[in-house]
Amino acid sequence: MQERKIQYFDSMSGSGVNLMRSMQRYLRDEAFKNGRDDYREPWAFIDNEKSSPKQDNCCDCGVFAILTAIFIVLALPLTHIKPGAPITNARRHMTHLLLNLSTVLGL
Repeated sequence: MQERKIQYFDSMSGSGVNLMRSMQRYLRDEAFKNGRDDYREPWAFIDNEKSSPKQDNCCDCGVFAILTAIFIVLALPLTHIKPGAPITNARRHMTHLLLNLSTVLGL
């Protein structure tokens, strides 16, 4: 059986209960709009605010969001995402990837 959960991660220590409810409504509305009859409630809401990697400034939100998503997909511990030098390196790697995307994809 497929797990039905919505998880919230926030590198700035916010609460995501309202956002998770909105996401659930969106998923339900899209399912009905597209004729899907397999949408079921309830969904588990998991607020990972306390275990989310924390940034130490207001300009790394995107980098933290992308790194958190990558670590979750690869089942890596989020404790390895830390502010400072590793974020600067991650930003450089992401920039390089985006600037060279056509080469990376063989286009």
